[in-house]
Amino acid sequence: MNIKTVKNLLNSGVLKRTATQQKLSFPILHRLYKKMNKGVALENIHVVDDRIVDGHHRYVSAGLAGIDLGTTEWEIGSSAIDYGWDEVIIEEADWDTTAEIKLYNSRDVMDSTSA
Repeated sequence: MNIKTVKNLLNSGVLKRTATQQKLSFPILHRLYKKMNKGVALENIHVVDDRIVDGHHRYVSAGLAGIDLGTTEWEIGSSAIDYGWDEVIIEEADWDTTAEIKLYNSRDVMDSTSA
């Protein structure tokens, strides 16, 4: 999986939900993709109808991994802007700190052992 693979998915028309976030972090996508391929269950994405409120990285990573994620109905701010997936920018910067990554990894291990 690389940035080109992600861009191909974003431009393919396969992703049916609507993005409300214009940028994604490739390192986060890559980490989530690897976790999904190992069978780690991740939190549902939060949606309003077909608009993603929270979970853009999970949603795209699941698309790359060929996995369906659950959804939870949520609220969305009136200022939220919809973006076509072909407008979404993939950044090479990692938005998570080392401490955040360790926290997510320990939580994911705990969640998968308690399931």
